[in-house]
Amino acid sequence: MTELGLKLSSLLDLYNNKGAKISSAEPVFDLVTNEIPRIIKNFCVGSCNSTFWEFEGSVGKGSWSRTPWIAMYDRRVTDRASDGFYVAFIVQENMEKVFLLLMNSSTAHINYTPFHLKVSDVEGLPSFQKGVIPSGLLAVSGRGNAPLFEKAALLWKSFSKEDLLGNVLEQDLVAILEQYQNLAKKYISSYPKDKPFKSNPFLSK
Repeated sequence: MTELGLKLSSLLDLYNNKGAKISSAEPVFDLVTNEIPRIIKNFCVGSCNSTFWEFEGSVGKGSWSRTPWIAMYDRRVTDRASDGFYVAFIVQENMEKVFLLLMNSSTAHINYTPFHLKVSDVEGLPSFQKGVIPSGLLAVSGRGNAPLFEKAALLWKSFSKEDLLGNVLEQDLVAILEQYQNLAKKYISSYPKDKPFKSNPFLSK
């Protein structure tokens, strides 16, 4: 059992027992937005060290997200969920599993097209699935952002609560982060750096 696995497992329980209105006073709010990103940051320093890491957790804005997430960004290609590609933990809508995936941004922009990877750009990993997540597997109700997350997936694996408390979670995280870093190095020169849009992370680079 690892600290990361234990906290992700706790997330499944706490999210089911949160209050009706989103609040920073809820323990699960701090768990997703601060505690788990900090644990992942400390883990990456020891296992996938880089000066380019950025971490973010979200439980939604204004109302609770159906599928809270924690993202890991390589700043050479993106520093936010609205652009590029990144690695994320996303919680299944029914709170039964946590998905670990390499994904493209699922955000639609009206005046420019972000750089996206193709599934063929990604190498397979043992025990991971390549391509989109089958409809309804992450988005049980088909509502919220989860259907977009399913379509944005490039490489993914799901973990039950028992899996999270096992010994493979951190090994799988290292494997997918290493591939992510390699892809960032390979495709950074393909990124648009002069698009006049405020959400473009490369505008001021």
